[in-house]
Amino acid sequence: MKTSFIIVGLVAVLLNSDSALAKQTPFASSLSARGFKAIAHRGTVTVYKHGSSSIIHIAAEGRLNAPPAEVRRVLLAYERQTRRIGRLSEARVIWRGAHRLLVYQRLNLPIVSDRDFTLAVSWGEKGDSRWIRYRAVSGGPAQRSGVVRVSTHEGSWQLKAMCR
Repeated sequence: MKTSFIIVGLVAVLLNSDSALAKQTPFASSLSARGFKAIAHRGTVTVYKHGSSSIIHIAAEGRLNAPPAEVRRVLLAYERQTRRIGRLSEARVIWRGAHRLLVYQRLNLPIVSDRDFTLAVSWGEKGDSRWIRYRAVSGGPAQRSGVVRVSTHEGSWQLKAMCR
């Protein structure tokens, strides 16, 4: 049985050593009301960017017609993301636990040096909402020559069943 879900994702990326925090946006609060501007739209998903700081804040929200388990499975399938995400040249799960992953990813970027990072990923449920959180951590594979290690990269996904 398919269920209509709303998905909200928020990412904060900083390419230097300052800290950032990707805070979850409550479902009752629109991204526009929080200062985000729509920058792209495809199907039922809209992508937003917040332009008030030096930190890159990107968010997306949309309605998906899929079972909750399938949405979570796709979002957590890091090893398959190189086929779906442009400029992602490497993605591998280093460690897998009950509700945790350690993931290495490398971006192949134009003009600037490649970027890489190791993510600590966790997921769970709270009430009728499901969530996934991730943040860059030290460790993972040794740093490669010519690749810039990203020290701050945080984000979250929220999934919530919607009434039809």
